[in-house]
Amino acid sequence: MRAAAGLSPALVPTTRPAESMALLTSAVVGGQALSLAVSGRLAEAYGPSDAFGVATGAAVLILGIALATRAMSRPPGAATPAVAAPAGSGRRASADRRP
Repeated sequence: MRAAAGLSPALVPTTRPAESMALLTSAVVGGQALSLAVSGRLAEAYGPSDAFGVATGAAVLILGIALATRAMSRPPGAATPAVAAPAGSGRRASADRRP
């Protein structure tokens, strides 16, 4: 949840942060409700190991989708843009930092 909320400002127009957070939290609640219903029935019918297997399979599927989407969103060889610090914060942009 925290990671998705952190990505929200980068993906949503600055004029709609409340709407994006509302959709995000609704999706999390809906996903949890669906997964609890399915895993509960699986645990009753086949035992807890099968229910945990479905949860593990879902996590692997989501990881694959995330990695595939990330690879498709940037052209090959594209550099990651530097993120500037807010004005007056006393910090330099991340690309300017030297070890």
